Amino acid sequence: VLISIVIAGGVWGIALIERLTGAPI
Repeated sequence: VLISIVIAGGVWGIALIERLTGAPI
């Protein structure tokens, strides 16, 4: 699921996951 978000959102998807998880990617 997370991978799909990254592919769909691109940089923004990674940024959102980074904020949600609190882990600097």
